[in-house]
This record gives sequence, C-alpha cells and structure tokens, in this order.
Amino acid sequence: MNHIPLPQAPALAHIEIPVYESDSNPYRYTQPWLSYPARHGFDFIAIQVSDELHEYPGGLRSNLAAFVQSWLFFGVLEEFLGVKQDHDEWIVTTEKGHRVIRTSQLCGKLDAWRARIKQLDGNQQLEVRAGIDQVLGHMDSMHATLSWTTANIVQTVQVGSGSYHSDLLPDELNLSLDVLHNTLSLARNVVFPDAHLPIPTYTNSRLVHDQLAKNGWCSSEVSRLNQECSVVSGYFSSRLSILGSPTIHSKCSHWQCEAWQVDQSNYRPKHVNTLCDCMFVGLPTERIAEIIRVSQIPCLRLDRRGTGLELVAIDQRTPIRFTAISHVWADGLGNHAANALPHCQVRLIQERVNMIANAGSTPLAPSDDQPFWMDTLCIPVGSGFEDERNTAIAEMATIYRRSGTVLVLNNELNSISVARSPWELSARITRTTWFRRLWTLHEAVLAEKTVFQLQDGSVDLSELQTVVQEWDDSSKFQDLLCRMIFLEACQPYSKLLLFKSKSLSTRVRDIWTAVQWRNTSYQEDETICFANMLGLDLSSILAVSRYESEAKIKRMKTFILLQKYFPQGSIFQGDYSDLTRPSTTALVGLEWAPQSFVFRTRKSAPEHPDTQLALADELGLHVSLVALIPDKGWDIFTQAEMNSTVVGDLHQAFFMMPLEWDYFYVVRWDMARGRWDLANSLRHKTFPALILQQDITLVTDEALDLGEAVGRKDGTSMTRMFDGDLIAEEAREEVLREMMMEARGETVEEDYTPERRSFSASTRAIIVAASVMDASPDTSNTTDSLQDKRPRAKGPNSNVAVEYQARIIQHVEVQKEMFSTYTRAACKQMERYNGSTHSINSCEKWSDRVRWCIQ
Repeated sequence: MNHIPLPQAPALAHIEIPVYESDSNPYRYTQPWLSYPARHGFDFIAIQVSDELHEYPGGLRSNLAAFVQSWLFFGVLEEFLGVKQDHDEWIVTTEKGHRVIRTSQLCGKLDAWRARIKQLDGNQQLEVRAGIDQVLGHMDSMHATLSWTTANIVQTVQVGSGSYHSDLLPDELNLSLDVLHNTLSLARNVVFPDAHLPIPTYTNSRLVHDQLAKNGWCSSEVSRLNQECSVVSGYFSSRLSILGSPTIHSKCSHWQCEAWQVDQSNYRPKHVNTLCDCMFVGLPTERIAEIIRVSQIPCLRLDRRGTGLELVAIDQRTPIRFTAISHVWADGLGNHAANALPHCQVRLIQERVNMIANAGSTPLAPSDDQPFWMDTLCIPVGSGFEDERNTAIAEMATIYRRSGTVLVLNNELNSISVARSPWELSARITRTTWFRRLWTLHEAVLAEKTVFQLQDGSVDLSELQTVVQEWDDSSKFQDLLCRMIFLEACQPYSKLLLFKSKSLSTRVRDIWTAVQWRNTSYQEDETICFANMLGLDLSSILAVSRYESEAKIKRMKTFILLQKYFPQGSIFQGDYSDLTRPSTTALVGLEWAPQSFVFRTRKSAPEHPDTQLALADELGLHVSLVALIPDKGWDIFTQAEMNSTVVGDLHQAFFMMPLEWDYFYVVRWDMARGRWDLANSLRHKTFPALILQQDITLVTDEALDLGEAVGRKDGTSMTRMFDGDLIAEEAREEVLREMMMEARGETVEEDYTPERRSFSASTRAIIVAASVMDASPDTSNTTDSLQDKRPRAKGPNSNVAVEYQARIIQHVEVQKEMFSTYTRAACKQMERYNGSTHSINSCEKWSDRVRWCIQ
C-alpha cells in the first residue's frame, strides 16, 4: 500500500499488510501461473462452479490466505513485471517484529517494466499485452470467487454500494489484492492505450469503507465514492483527516445526506469565532429593493471607514466587475430576518474578494475595495418585498453570469492550505457540503468562473485540472498514480463542468445525473434552480407562493409544463415511492413525475443515455416505448405478490413470448419500494403493460443453428439454436436425439434437470395500468376480458393511431435469460425452474410504435 501517496497530516497511517505464512507450506511462487493452484492442491476451476468454499475449515483459513497471497499477489507481480521477484525484497519486519509487505518500490519497478516493453517490437508487445490481460482477468475473477461466493458469506456487511463481503480471506489481504489489481491495470492501460482494461470501482474489503465511516464521512458520500472511484483513490480518501464533526452524519443514509439542513425557526447567523459579539452590518431592505425595481444589480462593499456597507448599483452599461458569493447556509452566513451579517463576517468576505481581484498580491487600499453580491445581503427579506424578492431570484442567472468570479465559502475548507498537493485538494474540496447542495450547483452552472476559498488563498479546480493533465503517459508512474487519484476525486466537479458545457436545450437530458447526491432544505425551491439552469422564465414558478398548499407539487407542474420536453427514461428513474401523488384534481397528469428530482438514482449514470425527448403536457408524458402485454392480465402479478407476505420480499413473475423458445423473461420487484396502488375499479377497467426502457427482446446470444428444423406434429417447423462454444459435441447429439424423439411423439424419460445459460440481458421497466384514451363506453366497462379493454381494431398493429393512457403501478427490473438445453417444451422447463405446477405465462410484444401517455 506504500506506493499510494498519503495526504499531508493524514488521519491514519498506511494499513499494514501482513505476510501470511503457513507452517506446512511456504508457498513460494513458481511458474507457470495458471497451474500453480493445482500444484498445491487447489482446484479453482471446480470452485468457480460450486459452493465448495463455504465448507473450507476455519482452522485452515490462514493456510488458504498464505496460498492466495503467494499466487494472487507475488505470482501476479512476477507475471506482470516479467522478472522473477524475490519475496524478501517486498517484506520488512516492523518494530514489533511483524513481517509485513511494503510496496514503496512498485512504481519504480513499473517504470523499468515500461522501458523494457518499449524495447520490444510490435508483435512482442502484443504478446506481452495478451499475457498480462489474461493474468489480470484471472486474478480479478479468482479473487471475486473467493470473496463473493454466496454460500461462503458467513458475516456480511452492507456498504454504500449494496455489496456484501465474505470473511473467508482477511480484509487486509483482500484490500492488497484490490490495490495491486488497480495499480497494474493503470500501468497496463498507460503502456497499451489502444484497448483499455476497465479499472473496477468495487472492493472486496471492508477496510476502506469502515475507515471512511470512522473519519466522519457521510454514508451517501461513501456510496458516491464507491461509484466513481477506484480502490486506490478510495484508499487515499480514507486517509484524509476529519474536516467537521464526526457525528454530523449520524442520521444520513446510503442514498442521501441529511446533515446541514436549515431549520428556519431556530437559525442564527454566526460570527467568525464564537467569542466575537460584534454588531451586524447591512443596508436597509428598502434601498436594496429600490435598486431592483429599476432593473439594476445591488452590490456591496465596505465603506471607507470600514464600519459599514455602501451600495454599488450595477446595470448593463456599468463596466464594473464584481464577485458573487456562493455559500452553504448551514455554515451560518444566511439571515432570514434581515439583510445583514456580523461585521466580522463582512470584513472577512471583503478581504477575500479583494485577494481574488488583486490575484493575492499586496492588499488593496480601502478605497479600492471590490464590490460583491451575496444573496443574504442583496435579496430583500421580510414582508412587503415579495415582488422584489422574486425579481432578484429571477435575475440570479444574470447576476452569476455577469460576475467575474464566483467565490465559494465553505467552513470545511478554512483549515486547508493551498500548499497541499493537487490530488489532496481535489479530494478535500469535492467532499465538502458545497458539493451536496442544490443551490450551489445552480450557482456554479451559471458562473463564468468558480474558485474555492481556503485558509490562505483560493483555488480554481479547473486550473488544477489543466496542470495535472499536462502529466502525459510518459511521466513517472508515481505521478500517473497521483493523476488518477486527482481525476477520480475530481469527478463531482468534472460532471458539473460537463453539464455546464451543454447547451440549454440539451441540459435536460442530463439533469438526473447532474443533481445526483444533491439536496436542499426547501424542496419547493428546487424548481427555481432547475429553471435557471435550463434557461427558463421563472415568473410563473415564482407566482406560486412557497406558502401555498402543495406549493412544491404546483411548482413542479409549472416547471414541467415550461420545460415541455423530458427524456423518455425519466419514468424509469427512482421507485414508485418517489412519484408525485397530488391530492387535488387540478394536478392530475403529474403522477409520472418525481416528487423531487433531487434523489439518488440507481446508477451513477444511465446505462443507456436516453437522447429521445418526450412531450409533457397536462395529460402526462407522451412516450413511444416497447411493451410486453401478459395474456393473463393482472392475475400473474397479484398471484406473485400473494406468494409472499413479508415486506421487502422480492417478488417475481415469468413470461415467454410465442415462438421465442430459447429465452424467457423474469420480472422482479421489491415491495419495500412501494406497495401496489391498484383499486378494484382500476383493475377491472385496465390491462397491465410492462413498458421497457430498453428493448431487450432484440438481444440474443451468439448461437449455432442445428440444421434446418425439427418437424412438428402440425407439419410446421421450428429452428433450435445452440452455442457451439459452451455445449459439448456429445451433449448436442443427445439433445438432438431427444428433440427428434419428441417430434415423433415418443416419450423422453423425465429425469431431465433444466439448466440455464449464463446469457442474460436486463432493463428497467414499469408496470402500468393501461387503457385506450379514446375508449368508448363499451371498452371501459367492468369486465375481466382483456380484449374488451384494448380493442384490436385500434391496436398496435393497426394503421389507426391510438394512444394508451397508462398509470404507473410499480418500478421493476426485467431480465431476459436463456435455457442451456432445449429437450423439453418451454413450459416444462419453466415448471422445474420456477418450482411451480403452473405452465409459464405468455406475453405479447408491442413495438415502440405504440404511444403511451404516462400519467
């Protein structure tokens, strides 16, 4: 672990990786690599397809650890570097007499390895790449086998990623293998850039997550780190010292930060230090309002005496540049009662604004104090100024764009020096509260330039990115490792810049990803931020008073109707519990929309970016997506729900499409995500449809066609498909023999155990209660006939355009799976697979030509 840099004044030293030694066998690695396990009595090929590991005796696990360290650590090192390694060169004895591994020399050895690779010709380099790719791939899969085998999980710990970890191997060993794999993968990608290997973000060890929690990290921040960063970067972050109270995040979940929420009833502005009791300074709200009424920007600076504030009015003709302040209200720089702050805070803000304007050189004279704009001081508060307040909020986009610089003030950065390394600054800045709030995202997106105030100066992360990215792949590996840590730690800022670079018309496609992990104390204000970021007119949103009944939902509907177009994939984000359920009929048609856009999506970014936009209007969101229609209607879902009554159980239903004999579909949903809302009246008047985000019906496995066809009793023919690489020749012959017996009507002995192939394709989906929007009274009567509810004359195969009204009932996952053998009818195979006495349900596919109005 010692090759990973430590932050300045780390909270924790490097984790010591013990040398695991066996009394019965020294396990000194010798080539060849793949046969090493068999030569020491381990059959890892068998282990990969069995649950044998859970029976491994606890008393022999130290022996297993010694073997794994020899093979997957020292063996992989030797195979990758291509030079025999002396184990003792990597081992030191601590003051307490413990033998531990040191990797301080790893980056230097990788530099020498790269130099040797450059001496090889093209074919030799390709041969080396193929060899190390094989070793790294096997290392990853074998380590995963040891760490993730389901039957072997004796003690489990759920971390932010929802992952579970085994205790078969020591955590320190698991971490060392993860770090080694990450480091070698980076080196491999640098030397062979044409075909990159993915660097995993998961870890097989609890240590990093446990130490992040110990250091006071928010659980949701750990989840974000696990999504965005490799183990190396996560390990570096776990060494950072605590910046705030270690208990502030005690109520946070893996999905959302609940800290730093503002309670207006007991909020008080703070002084620079707790011993200060200086007076508050500000300007009368009426004076600020006057400036706003004449369409000017009210900016401030300390007066010449330095005891009060003077007003600087800026309009389109004023060439004066000013600094806009971005801050988190929980830090104590807000004020609900007056446009004023303690004098100590205003003086400090002025000093910092001056330093930016003067590039940190000689302090400016009082007469040269630079003007600044700050919401606390420049947006009118109190009764009687609601119109001016709304005008000021509506002009925030103009204000932040007009400002030369947006200065970020965050208490967590007040103890950090600008002299820290770029990778430490990146890791510290992006984990602050500022990166968790929605208003601050909105301010950064609107800003021309954003800088972060530290203890002794300010930092522009964009400038740091430019410096670090100048280290090209020819740099030393130690520098490249630091570059990787910087870039991964900087991802929250990089995503912000990417969103900012989009045109106003296309930003809506990325809105879900942009606001992920953000939060706001007042959800009724989030649509203000969205509208500003998307370049919309705020007046109609602000016309809905935040104090109205259902103000949050009303503003959401106003925002949706203003924006008009949203990605079709919007309906698949989140869960049923996230959806809007308005109580007033005036808000009908909004149920598809989320209660809030600010929640954690299931993935760090959409698996399939949805570029197609759908129209949103008073009726709902109009989409064109593939759907599966179960022949048995609602019964299949209600029966699956009745099979288990425990909240949180995973329910599943099975389908096959006619003539698609090789595949079946599994629909899974968790009732803990939200109960079904399906009244009897709705059930009788609608039919269920399973709308897919991605058309996985078109996804098929690479297959081998066994001849023309096998004759059926009805004279038709059916082609069967097999994978030639995975089914042995004798197995294919046996399958073909039994298929011919079935075709002739002969009985095949019922000793068959169905197996599934490893092929699978999955997608998010929604179950909807659907009906024809222009249905006549005859098509909406109370009947269980599915045909009565979806008239075939206007169905999906008709030339008549029909739009189906659909209400979301449940968010689900749909997985397409493949049978490995085909000697039985599909329903017979499914009976065995599902443990059910019922035949498998069939479904009909409706193409994406079908229109759905999602309410």
